[in-house]
Amino acid sequence: MNGIQIERMLTMIDGSLDMTKDEVLRYILSHEAEIVKELMEKGEAWVPTSAGKIRIPMSVVMDAVA
Repeated sequence: MNGIQIERMLTMIDGSLDMTKDEVLRYILSHEAEIVKELMEKGEAWVPTSAGKIRIPMSVVMDAVA
């Protein structure tokens, strides 16, 4: 791969990560009660995205609100 091809690939990856973050936020906002219940009962929640399920541990939530 040359430099331009690598740069294009990295740009595509960055775009996918942004899209996945948006999906996670939309899911959390529209399924807030489910997420909170899952976090309280299991200490983690799983969010489905187009890139697969994303695990959100309670520790990440606690760090975010601290």
